[in-house]
Amino acid sequence: MRGFSSIEGNSSPLYVVDGVPYTGDVNSINPNDIASTTILKDASATAIYGARGANGVVLITTKRGKSGKSVVEFDFQTSINSRTLPFYDLIHSEEEYMGLVYDGLKNSAELTGQANPSQYALDNVFSDRGIAPLYNMWNVADGNELIDPSTGQVRPGVTRKFTPTDWADAGYRDGIRNEFNFKTSGGTENTKHYFSLGYLSDEGYVQESQFDRYSARLNVNTKPMDRVKINTNLDYSYSEYNDATGYGGGVVTYMLDYIPTIYSLFLRDADGNILTDPNTGNRLYDFADNSAGNGRDFSATYNGIGEAIYNINRTKRHNINGNVNFVVDILEGLTFETTYGVNIYSSNFDQVRNSIQGSAGVALGGTLYKSNTTYSAQNFNQILRYATTFGNDHNFNALIAHESFESSFEDFDLSKKGVVNLNPNAVIVPRKLHRSKWCV
Repeated sequence: MRGFSSIEGNSSPLYVVDGVPYTGDVNSINPNDIASTTILKDASATAIYGARGANGVVLITTKRGKSGKSVVEFDFQTSINSRTLPFYDLIHSEEEYMGLVYDGLKNSAELTGQANPSQYALDNVFSDRGIAPLYNMWNVADGNELIDPSTGQVRPGVTRKFTPTDWADAGYRDGIRNEFNFKTSGGTENTKHYFSLGYLSDEGYVQESQFDRYSARLNVNTKPMDRVKINTNLDYSYSEYNDATGYGGGVVTYMLDYIPTIYSLFLRDADGNILTDPNTGNRLYDFADNSAGNGRDFSATYNGIGEAIYNINRTKRHNINGNVNFVVDILEGLTFETTYGVNIYSSNFDQVRNSIQGSAGVALGGTLYKSNTTYSAQNFNQILRYATTFGNDHNFNALIAHESFESSFEDFDLSKKGVVNLNPNAVIVPRKLHRSKWCV
């Protein structure tokens, strides 16, 4: 909102929902329940909220009921998530790519003073200096049979053992987004209500990515007597999110966009046949871990699609947010207002790294990591306002305010290696436990 104020520090703005600072996940709020949004920045943010507003403040006001006839609404929306940004103009022909590999090796040989740069390049096209021999997808023995040195291109008539799977076609998809919302509102001059239920199912355009949210909200505004107003707001949400970016230090979208198609998505033998796991019968993905001569310079030991399908990176979150607001008109121009708000969330994160392939499979026999985070915050403020007008051009305003804030955080996590040991060479490591708790 105000740019990056710190390289490593938190740059997120402060969210204030119905007058109370909100410490939960903003994705837990159903956008259909929002009536208005106001942005505060610079001096206006810090003057009201102090250091908490240093990165800006987002004021969110949720919907209220209106007096008169009761209104009942139901809406359903569906859409498709797909990648619409154009890809960079890349080399999609494996034959053209091998011609460039030959040129690169030849140029390198000339710089290092090789006696016959062309022959050096032909001899090393399929080697650790060029492309690993396992990725030779043509019916030839070596680079001498594949490349014509007079043109620097693949010889005419050379046939393939197989055609590689396009990584982008396998990793991207058209995800379906469905959203259901039920709302009812109404009331009298003295009491108004707003109630809503919502459900969102959102498939990302990357395979296995998914976000689901269930939400409920109740807002009641009442005027039990003259000079007194009471406003109550309560909402609950439950969400599940599966992160399909996988584990192992790679970014799946970067891999899908840029990996040379010469590298196979699936692990293959020397004849080009896709290998299967003897325990499950599933096709093995090529993680380029050099376990079968499948070493590559691009994203070694990582396969974004295999990570997304074999592994789990799932977060489950419960969020409760509520506040009660009292406004009393003591005298003409003198008003007292107090608000008590509470925010509670519980987050469970499960990460399972399979024991078959990938950075966890070969060496560790699979890993399990589980964490539980519980957070609660209470905010209590009191404001005394006085406003009056005298003469024709003079206004006088005074304000006295006090606010207290208390929060507590508890975290528990567990990790285990060698969870399901389908790899006889895996090392079994005992589990580790960690627990922390703090409060302010």
